[in-house]
Amino acid sequence: ARIQAVTGTSGGGVIAALLGRALSWRFPHVRASSTEAECRLNPLYEVWVNQLDIRAMLDVSDLQGEHTSLVSLLNPQPLERARDLIVNYEQHFDVSQRAQRLYLANPLPLFLTLTNLRGVPYSLDMGGGLSQHYVAHADHVRIAAYTLGEPGSLRPDEFGACLKMGSEPGYLPWSEYAKFALGTSAFPVGFPTRALQRPLAHYQ
Repeated sequence: ARIQAVTGTSGGGVIAALLGRALSWRFPHVRASSTEAECRLNPLYEVWVNQLDIRAMLDVSDLQGEHTSLVSLLNPQPLERARDLIVNYEQHFDVSQRAQRLYLANPLPLFLTLTNLRGVPYSLDMGGGLSQHYVAHADHVRIAAYTLGEPGSLRPDEFGACLKMGSEPGYLPWSEYAKFALGTSAFPVGFPTRALQRPLAHYQ
């Protein structure tokens, strides 16, 4: 049996995005006997335990200096640091050894939930010339993570991510990929809204 998909919301969505980046590499397990320095070599520990910490989110450092306008009740800087670790993974973690985790589907679909403030309009045809119009705010993005490194074909409703991305259509550079990690953790009042761009084909 293989793990067929990974999904997450908010902090779990950040970890799902991190997995799409980290699973191509070997990294040490965290054990009860591990020192803090050893634990920080594990990207999942570093992001989940050290970055996404409620104490840092309650800090008011985001209101100091030039950033004096209140955009959310919680400090978004821990999420932005987690985003930076995803984008600049090679600068922070060991990438000397590739990993082939055969217990994972390749590609591994990542589903990150999103709250779409603009909403997606749609209508139901009830027959007889009658229809009902709605706006859906529940949304998600699907990303095919090719963890073995080589890009492959994509579904029409998904982005792609892999280590050896070139100019393949539909594949996201890591800077754009990580924006969806911020998008899944955004919610009104709590954290800042995030502007995301999607092709219409994802909805069609």
